[in-house]
Amino acid sequence: MNLKFSLTQSLLLYNNLETKSTNEIYEFVNSQINKMPDYLFFGVKSLCVIFEILVFISFFKRFHNLTDNKKLIIISFIKTKKILFFDLLIRLFESNTIVKYYEINNE
Repeated sequence: MNLKFSLTQSLLLYNNLETKSTNEIYEFVNSQINKMPDYLFFGVKSLCVIFEILVFISFFKRFHNLTDNKKLIIISFIKTKKILFFDLLIRLFESNTIVKYYEINNE
């Protein structure tokens, strides 16, 4: 597992969205990020690395190794405190996750 998959899965839990298509949603989120222009892609990748480092410093575990409860606490903290740039990173993943979730469930 990696950060993108783990973050996608955690955002589904955070928004109370139940699905069996987590892999399909992850593939969509990953493809959307990979399609970004290089200057945006580099920024997103950099934020992901910094996010992983901060989580590791705080919990001595990588994000995907944390319990679901801790992941939700981290996401909630970032969203409520509107931590600069990380809030945007979460919003990017969340919006792509929700769009694909409703696309799959409305078919």
